Amino acid sequence: MQKGLDIIYLCFSSGLSATIQSAQIAISELQNKYPDRKILCIDTLCASTGLGFLVYNAWQKQLQGYTVDQLAAWVEEEKLHVCHWFTVEDLHHLHKGGRLSKTAAIAGTMLQIKPLLIVDNSGNLSVVEKIRGKNKAYRIMIDRMKNSGIDLENQTIFIGHGDDIESAQKLAEMIRGEVQVKEIFIMPIGPVVGAHTGPGMLSIFFFGQTR
Repeated sequence: MQKGLDIIYLCFSSGLSATIQSAQIAISELQNKYPDRKILCIDTLCASTGLGFLVYNAWQKQLQGYTVDQLAAWVEEEKLHVCHWFTVEDLHHLHKGGRLSKTAAIAGTMLQIKPLLIVDNSGNLSVVEKIRGKNKAYRIMIDRMKNSGIDLENQTIFIGHGDDIESAQKLAEMIRGEVQVKEIFIMPIGPVVGAHTGPGMLSIFFFGQTR
């Protein structure tokens, strides 16, 4: 701010965290101190690597010369096109995080159920399908991307994993074998989200027609 720069803060989904409330308080204080600067806060309704995906693509637009207002408008227009598809290895972590009952976690683990989850348009986690077996879960995630992805051949796809680089690389190879994409970035998810999803979690992020 002291350098005369404007700021756009892309905030973690308000459906999963109260971070945006703290951000708005901080922005109010900074705006009083730097009244000539633009300080914009956007509730991205994205989470984890999905938020990173949106930030990466916003940065690409900044490199193309977008102004702060153009960039904010682009983020608002595109944020609900950021698709978060993921599955988990151990249902007990979802139970501990309050996303699944203990009975469902035990039964699902015994039956090798792999829930397929998304971050929905409200920025909340939503189970959209329950699948038996890891490979079938991967198959469905890829099919979803193929069916709803926008201009995939010009997209850089993100894959996030919970301490399971081998599965992430396998999923990337499956994608490359079926879908033409510009590039695939593989990265570990952060420790906070990882504590809720557990090791073995696998996710893909891309721009789609709808979430």
